[in-house]
Amino acid sequence: MRDIDCDAAAGDTSAVQRAERDVAAGNGYALYVHTVQNLLASHVRVEVWAGAAASEAIDGGWVGSGVFDLDCPTGLLVVGDEISASLDGIDPSEGPGRYRVAVYHRGRDEARSAHHEAVRAIAPGLNQALSEVQSRHRGVERYLLRLWWQQPLPGTEGDDD
Repeated sequence: MRDIDCDAAAGDTSAVQRAERDVAAGNGYALYVHTVQNLLASHVRVEVWAGAAASEAIDGGWVGSGVFDLDCPTGLLVVGDEISASLDGIDPSEGPGRYRVAVYHRGRDEARSAHHEAVRAIAPGLNQALSEVQSRHRGVERYLLRLWWQQPLPGTEGDDD
């Protein structure tokens, strides 16, 4: 997740490496979430909260992966895989500012098993088998991003620009 106008930022490599180890990590300009596999579609839900959501109880097997700061100069956010797929239109009513994002996940163990099944289905002439595995396990790996506004960005409060 990142501001729609933010590109690569200092600290991306370190944040990506931390996300590979800890599921999620941020550098203040981007939030990285590391999926356990890349052959099956994952599901991401973004919730915009009016106040702090990190302390809210969550049912359904969700596991917390941390709470991160995210600077959003435009007030417009996007979630994507950095290659092609993206979800935009995440436009919190508070607009530009520093947000907090709580990251939750579920289904990672199931997705890991499904990934092994998908890899076994990849063989000459077995594309139908892979499609069936992908269809059957679509969205088993799930992520929930809860975000809420914290404060204006440093140096912007009271600006007359």
